[in-house]
Order: sequence, then structure tokens, then C-alpha cells
Amino acid sequence: MTTIEILNAIFGLIAGGGLSGLVFWRINRKRLKAEAAKTEAEATRTKIDNDGCVGDQWQEYSIEVKGERDSWKEEFYKQRDLAERYYSDMISLREDKDKKIRELQKEVNELKLEKEHLIEEKHQEELKCLELQQMKCEVKGCKNRRPPSELMM
Repeated sequence: MTTIEILNAIFGLIAGGGLSGLVFWRINRKRLKAEAAKTEAEATRTKIDNDGCVGDQWQEYSIEVKGERDSWKEEFYKQRDLAERYYSDMISLREDKDKKIRELQKEVNELKLEKEHLIEEKHQEELKCLELQQMKCEVKGCKNRRPPSELMM
């Protein structure tokens, strides 16, 4: 073997190894890109799953809050209806009480008028009594009546 053949063999190995290194490097690069894409796809899928889970959690929370809100609303309506019932009962009781007060005031006014009338009658009777006491005869059946009476004249 001559030096040229030896050099050709060395350069051939270098060149052959170099070409195979380029081929393997390109294949390795494609494999790394595919793995990176696969990892990124898994990460994206995981993120989407997490976002979906978060969305599901928010939806469950929303349903829970809506349920609580509905129960609060129902309780509010019950309390409001109860308050309205108590208020209407209170108003009717107050109206009944006011009606009873008016009736009692009317009765009191009638009794006051009756009392005034009786007092007036009593005063009239007392005046008649005083008048009769003044006209009482001390000596009966005589013309010298004391005090003199208009009936006798």
C-alpha cells in the first residue's frame, strides 16, 4: 500500500465517519425535536386537563354557591312572608283595639251626657224642694198663712 492509498483510506474513514456522524446527528436532531414536541404536547394536554379541572371546580363551586343562594333566597322569602303575616296581624289587632277604644269612648261620652242630665234633673228637684220649703205653711188652713202663698190670694 502506498501512502496515497493509506491517506485515501484514512480520509475515507474520516469522511465516511463524518458522513455517518452527519446522518446520525440529523436523525438524533429529529428524534430530539420529536421528543420535545411530544413533551410539549403532554405539557399542553396536562395544562388543558388542569384548566378543565379548574373549570370543573369553578363550575362545581358556582353550582354550590347558586344552591346556597337559592336556599338563602327561599329562607329570605319565608322570613319576609312571616314578617308580612305578623305585620298584617299587628295591623288588624291595632284596628280592633282602636275600634274598641272608639266604642268605649262613645260609651263614656254617653255616660257623661246621662250624668249631666241627671245632675240637671237633681238641681231642678233641689230647686223645687227649696221652693216648696219656702212655701211650707207653718199654720195650716188659716188665712194668716206664713209665708203667704200666691195660691191663697
